[in-house]
Amino acid sequence: MDITLDYSGAGFSFIPRGMIRRCIAFLANAVSALTGASPSPTIIKQRYAEAVDAYGALIDRLCFGYANTTADFDDLKQVVLLSLWESMPRFKEECSMKTWVYRLTLNVCVSSLRKNYRKVTTVQLTEMADIVDYQPDKKEIFMELHEAIGLLNPLDKAIMILWLEEESYEGIAEITGVTKANVATRIHRAKDKLKTIMEK
Repeated sequence: MDITLDYSGAGFSFIPRGMIRRCIAFLANAVSALTGASPSPTIIKQRYAEAVDAYGALIDRLCFGYANTTADFDDLKQVVLLSLWESMPRFKEECSMKTWVYRLTLNVCVSSLRKNYRKVTTVQLTEMADIVDYQPDKKEIFMELHEAIGLLNPLDKAIMILWLEEESYEGIAEITGVTKANVATRIHRAKDKLKTIMEK
């Protein structure tokens, strides 16, 4: 629609209301970005939905890696999703959304592990077998690997879970806050530990 303004008072045509709302929303978000203000509730809700849709499966697998029972898994996932929602206003796109979700999920899982630490020699796996997707023909090795990873220290566990998710060394370093060289060293040592554990 053409917009013409007749200041003589003869009349003028209006911008459609939908377009006005979109323009206002765009300008509000631009001002928020420039001033550091929190994004609008609509933007937060949209970002949250997109994050859960894109990385929900990754959240499941990371929580699974730190859970000993289905109840543990459910509790971890709920805390992660709540933390993700609460943190959305602070997401400034200084890193990718994927990295943000990884960091948040790992922080929740590691914090929970430290808070509720108990010596675990075996993990209750039977009831958890259907929580995450895996290839049916590799079920046994998958569960053995999960049990072995559960015996690693929190940082090595996080690094190995990310490595099994095919995250790059650079990505793992960015997410965990350790150097790329340290990531490589820890993965090498963790592989040896896992091999020893699984051969017993």
